[in-house]
Amino acid sequence: MNVLKEYEVQLGQKINKEKSAFYVYHKTALAHTNIVEVEIGFKRAKFPMMYLGCPIGDAKKREVHFAELLKKINSSLQAWKGKLISYGGKVVSINNVLSSIPIYLLFAINPPKCVILDMHRIFARFLWNYKEVGRNKHSVAWNDICKPKEEGELGFRSLFDVSKALFAKIWWIFRTQYYGQTSCGTNTTKEKGGTQTWMNMLDARDMFDQEIWWEPKMGHSSAWFDKWTQLGDLHYYLPITNEHGNQWKDIKQFFSK
Repeated sequence: MNVLKEYEVQLGQKINKEKSAFYVYHKTALAHTNIVEVEIGFKRAKFPMMYLGCPIGDAKKREVHFAELLKKINSSLQAWKGKLISYGGKVVSINNVLSSIPIYLLFAINPPKCVILDMHRIFARFLWNYKEVGRNKHSVAWNDICKPKEEGELGFRSLFDVSKALFAKIWWIFRTQYYGQTSCGTNTTKEKGGTQTWMNMLDARDMFDQEIWWEPKMGHSSAWFDKWTQLGDLHYYLPITNEHGNQWKDIKQFFSK
């Protein structure tokens, strides 16, 4: 292809076709796939593929796609020989090491519920009595010991809560830094066809945005979509149905009228 040849000329790099591959949607017609393979000279590979530690595919993610992550966690446990570590040492290890292993992946994608439950089972097995085979006796349910220490538990972080918090952080960055507007996206609705990351960001918005209260200072917050009255968004109480609603975009304009 001319694009690949131009790349080689401009950067002075030769593409190794033996190490290169191309991916297509699994329902792509075979005739079209063969044309692409002949034109570019790359072999065809099948999804899922791993990119920067994250599984990428053209279909719904399954537990098998996260086998490497679970294997990595189990490898850490085998190296520690959990039977020789005190309970205090196990608590520190879970909080500071094991729980940190999936953070990067959770920041990028939202694994299936069964994968997070598998990680919780691994953590719990390691805490109470690590055995590679057989059943382990758990004195307290994992969901209970994930409660704060102030409530008498161990203060572990549930990976479900971690995932929600990370997507809430992505939403906050998108809302405040990328667009530089406090009201950006607050009235965005979910639509079919959105990416998984975007849908998770909107879920985080629906969960956390109502807890935000903006204190007006310069008067540049949105009169309708920012929480400056401690009552929530005004557009929930006063739907914008007249021409004045479109004019009063900022709080300063709202009061000046």
